[in-house]
Amino acid sequence: GTGYAYSNLGIDLAGYILQTVSGQPFAQYVEEKLLLPIGMVNSSFDMAQIQVNPNRAIGHSSPLPEVPLEVPMIPAGGLYTSANDMARFIQFHLNQGSAAGQTVLSPALLDEMYTVPPPVEGSPEGYALGVARTQWHRGREAVIFSHGGGGFGFLSDMWWLPELKIGIVVLTNATDHNLQGELALNILNDFVHDPTSVYYERLMALPRRTVVRDGDGRYRPPIGLAQA
Repeated sequence: GTGYAYSNLGIDLAGYILQTVSGQPFAQYVEEKLLLPIGMVNSSFDMAQIQVNPNRAIGHSSPLPEVPLEVPMIPAGGLYTSANDMARFIQFHLNQGSAAGQTVLSPALLDEMYTVPPPVEGSPEGYALGVARTQWHRGREAVIFSHGGGGFGFLSDMWWLPELKIGIVVLTNATDHNLQGELALNILNDFVHDPTSVYYERLMALPRRTVVRDGDGRYRPPIGLAQA
């Protein structure tokens, strides 16, 4: 409990434990317990299901002439999804773990996910359990969460502000660009800074907080932790 290490293999191990304990393949368990209850009907970790989907996007990454379909990082990566489905995922977060009026994940577990772990436990800025946490500096300080990733010809980027009830997701089926981070934040900025928008009203209604330094969305290992 003294420190937290970012590890894709750690997430893969957690998924293996989940399917061992549940007695179900990981892809099936997640579909039944998370994706379908949220309404993410065009999302799957099941490669056999993904292969036969005629609307599946093809990833592009130069100089590779063809990007492999199967992502060898499940569950750390490898979810094929759509922008509409990821918007539902963000709504699930904005609704404190609920979808269509039903609780999918308890607010207490979401709070645990959003809390920065040791050695800076409870810090207002840092890397929590799978999400980066910092503040949105626009005259007030709104808490903003984010996570992004890329590989195998795809990039993803999502940000959400629970207090403002707004979030954004950007998905691309190419990796040769600089859209990650900048495009999503610029769009958020336009929405939140429109004086006629409800998001601007919500931002201005927030109490002032002690400003934390801007995070870069990256995990920073505890001092002394060996670097791979």
